[in-house]
Amino acid sequence: MKNEKVKVAVFSSLATLIICIMLFFIFPNTGRITPPGVGDYNTHFAEIQAYIDKYSIFDFDNEIAYSNASYGYLYGVSDDRYLGFFSAEEYKSYIEDSKGEFTGIGVQFYYSDDLSGGLLIWQVVGDSPAEKAGLRSGDLLIEIDYENIEGKTYYDVLDMLQKEEGATSEVTVLRGDEQLDFSLTWENFVRRDVSYYIADNYIGVITINEFTENVYSQFKTALEEISAAGAQGIIFDLRNNPGGNLSTVCDIVDMLVPAGSEIAYIEYKDSVETIYAKTEPIIDMPFVVLVNRSSASAAELFASSLRDILGTKLVGEKTFGKGVGQQTFILSDNSAIKLTTFKYYTKSRTDYNNIGLEPDYIVEMNLSEYKSFYSMQEDEDRQKQKAIEVMKTLISEKGIG
Repeated sequence: MKNEKVKVAVFSSLATLIICIMLFFIFPNTGRITPPGVGDYNTHFAEIQAYIDKYSIFDFDNEIAYSNASYGYLYGVSDDRYLGFFSAEEYKSYIEDSKGEFTGIGVQFYYSDDLSGGLLIWQVVGDSPAEKAGLRSGDLLIEIDYENIEGKTYYDVLDMLQKEEGATSEVTVLRGDEQLDFSLTWENFVRRDVSYYIADNYIGVITINEFTENVYSQFKTALEEISAAGAQGIIFDLRNNPGGNLSTVCDIVDMLVPAGSEIAYIEYKDSVETIYAKTEPIIDMPFVVLVNRSSASAAELFASSLRDILGTKLVGEKTFGKGVGQQTFILSDNSAIKLTTFKYYTKSRTDYNNIGLEPDYIVEMNLSEYKSFYSMQEDEDRQKQKAIEVMKTLISEKGIG
């Protein structure tokens, strides 16, 4: 039997894992702090270096040592699961990713250690070169640059596709019984993170993949067009949404709740902050939120806020459980560190960090369904069907239509 697990790769400048639940609220901070005396540390590492220089038969890579030493020092904050160190180049890519900007072809694969039947394209990223070329979720990759991937490992395939901006990969996929060829060029692109449509003629469905900085305008457009199309209720699909930017998610919730509503309560090390809705909602209709085990961070704040303020029902699986946020701090050499600097709650002060949000209607997805998450038809998606059922009841109870 194949050894399969859920593991997704995205080809970007950092091979970013888009569904990775380690995506954080981002607050770049350029304020400098004068460090205390570091003589003891310098002496310690100078001694190590002296022994390496005198006795080691291998070359010493100063850049690798510097990076690893920085990581190691940060791990002194032993309870921080989300801390990190970035070189100057890594930090630049990290900030671009937070804005939804990528360099790559825009495909996500479903991990398998048996590629004899091909490697499953789990998701094609919105507005990516792969989407524009015509690749689809559910396609099976079988060749790269005219070389069959059978006998390769998953990571071999990633290496074969890793190229520079402007370079082209020729790929062959199976779609059902049909074999198709595509030419994919590595490009800079801004990912489309919001998609929407009308289900059953009167229920709007808006999917938010991640709360990147460019999502606000995409979401506003979706709301306006869904409303103009005659939607009587909206399902917000936040499944596999790993989070994103705090200000973005708060601004989006602000569009949906009454002015003065408490959206988020934030506890920093030495202070607190409450974020309130500034404007009246731009639409007035029932909402349902779809979540799963990979809905995290900002996605959980969105779901919890609507539940606390509007009584919105959640459908799906218990969420990941991330109720803390991070700030990045740029160092004097333009490298950066990321530290967890605040906890956040919604109006009810529910602490779901390391716990998760329990849906009002639990519908567990099995591994087979998760594997075909982005390629399944709507009537095969049991979680979405339950959300539609709940929405129809809400609409009926409100006498809409």
